[in-house]
Amino acid sequence: MPKVTSDLHIKDVNIMELAVMMRILKGERNLARIGRSLNITLQGVRYYVKRLKDAGFLNDMDITSSGYEYLSTSLTGVKKFLAESAEFLTEANGWEAICHDDIAMGDEVYLFMRNGYLHATKRKQTKSMAVAMTDGKSGKRILIKDIKGIIELKPGKLEILLIKGLCENRYAEFKEKVENLLRSKGEYFLFVLGEGAKTLVSDEACVNVFSPLKGAFDATVRGLNSKVIATEEAFNLNIEEFSRLKEEYSTTEVTVNFL
Repeated sequence: MPKVTSDLHIKDVNIMELAVMMRILKGERNLARIGRSLNITLQGVRYYVKRLKDAGFLNDMDITSSGYEYLSTSLTGVKKFLAESAEFLTEANGWEAICHDDIAMGDEVYLFMRNGYLHATKRKQTKSMAVAMTDGKSGKRILIKDIKGIIELKPGKLEILLIKGLCENRYAEFKEKVENLLRSKGEYFLFVLGEGAKTLVSDEACVNVFSPLKGAFDATVRGLNSKVIATEEAFNLNIEEFSRLKEEYSTTEVTVNFL
């Protein structure tokens, strides 16, 4: 068992020991249940618990102060290792971009966002640059690396449009409102949540119906405005997901209005 130091190396970390400690930290005391949750034998759990006790990280089945320090330091080290590995893997494989003009491998390119996608160009100077890893013709894909600077992007806005009181004698009224939104769709991405709102759409190719809330929020972080049409009933059924996404995408400006 390694000593707890601020520079604990990844090779000194036993992931299964950390997993056992996390189960104990969350209040689990039954060794059999710990084993089942980690898919290891009861004998294996006892082995790890004994090692942790011998190291002074457990007292009975309570984590000691040195155990907390070991767990925190180890998890920080694992997180750093995974982040660095993911960054290396991304750099090795390259980032995708769309060529704004013809680009050759090795060219320095400038980066910008357009219609929610990353573009690379040699002609227009921006605050972000990269190096082309492949050749690419205008309008085709290119791989880039060594990204420097900040890619300029103004977040989009999200509007939730609720339909209240959808019934047979109001279908024509709401359908006309939805059709008006479809005609001006170039200004935003349009999403439909639930069966009720779906019945008001005549041109299915103009709307996004799968994962509408997630998709609408994702569009805003790509710099696009989006609108979600939903009946009041469908929105209420998905209010928990909406609240979670609103917290996750905290920079997105969200409004809720009635259609």
